[in-house]
Amino acid sequence: MPPSKLDKDGGRRGGPLGGYNPQKLKVLGNAPAGQEHARTIRRESGNTPMNGDIQKEARVIRTMGKLHAIWLDGRALEAFPGGRLELSSRGLKNRVAVGDRVEVRPQKDGTALIETVLERDCKLSRRITFTGREHVVAANIHETAIMLGPNPQVNTGILDRYLTACHAAGIPAAIVVNKMDLLDRQSVLELLAPYKTLGYPVFLMSAKERRGLSAFRKHISGKWCLLAGHSGVGKTTLVNDLVPDAGLQVGEVSGVSGKGRHTTSSATALHLDEDTVVIDTAGIREFALWGLGWRDVEAAFPEIRRAALGCRFPGCRHDSEPDCAVVAACERGEIAGGRYESFRILAEEAEEFARRDRLNSREGRRPVPGARERPDE
Repeated sequence: MPPSKLDKDGGRRGGPLGGYNPQKLKVLGNAPAGQEHARTIRRESGNTPMNGDIQKEARVIRTMGKLHAIWLDGRALEAFPGGRLELSSRGLKNRVAVGDRVEVRPQKDGTALIETVLERDCKLSRRITFTGREHVVAANIHETAIMLGPNPQVNTGILDRYLTACHAAGIPAAIVVNKMDLLDRQSVLELLAPYKTLGYPVFLMSAKERRGLSAFRKHISGKWCLLAGHSGVGKTTLVNDLVPDAGLQVGEVSGVSGKGRHTTSSATALHLDEDTVVIDTAGIREFALWGLGWRDVEAAFPEIRRAALGCRFPGCRHDSEPDCAVVAACERGEIAGGRYESFRILAEEAEEFARRDRLNSREGRRPVPGARERPDE
């Protein structure tokens, strides 16, 4: 079986699918999440045109704007959302996400029309704060690996955001700290000690030096794993190490900002082996919560939820209320100060977004479909 599904000249050139080689491609199967089987298919020359009257099920393996790559009948095809699907996308940044199972209608020109997104097992979403729209990062995944790095310092604020979103979506999460060659190991272990206590798997590595990869590879074996995190933490470098011939462009660190450049412009599913898939996504600088309330945020912080059972008032916001057991636990050092700070920020943010949405709903407002997100969103 060939080692990669991207062509050898870099993976971003060579065809309308931006690196997918339709002549020989190792791809994701069309079975439900958790039952996928990769297979190598050779596309025979002289295929007869597809019948546009037949609807078939396919799997989305790449997204980039409104252009998608799907796997259908042993071939990678360009696919575009149909008109009705587009009309149903109001309020969404993207109607189709990597990992989606979709019903498509093949066209005679070799492309396909996406007509329906089938029911998802799960999805990880965020809110585009500029427009208030939902961005579905990935669907039908088994785990999210949240990558951290010196950007310029390890940021547990973004970590808590992802962990909250994953908890609400029912998606297990792991923590990966990359670029350990630039960090003090003991300091990182102390910073992440509260997360290990809560049961989150933690992996320390240096993708550049190829150290610490084997434990992570073993952990994600047999899973669809989304790699998530800020721009510049080394997601694509890790993918290149896990899938040596992936051919994804790796960005150089900007000498001006000290942060990695935004080098992955799409979400792409890649196979490590027959049963293991990693999804590489464009790095982001902002991850706002989508569709969560105050209590949803509290539920994502187990140590705060446990302490809250001792609060005097059932509706305690764990801020300035009298006899708050959460504040008392923080003062005793039983809850990490950084975790409490993240909880307060996310809880207030969730309430603010809920207030805006209620106001917009009363006034009949909707997110503007044509509004343009900022480039780093």
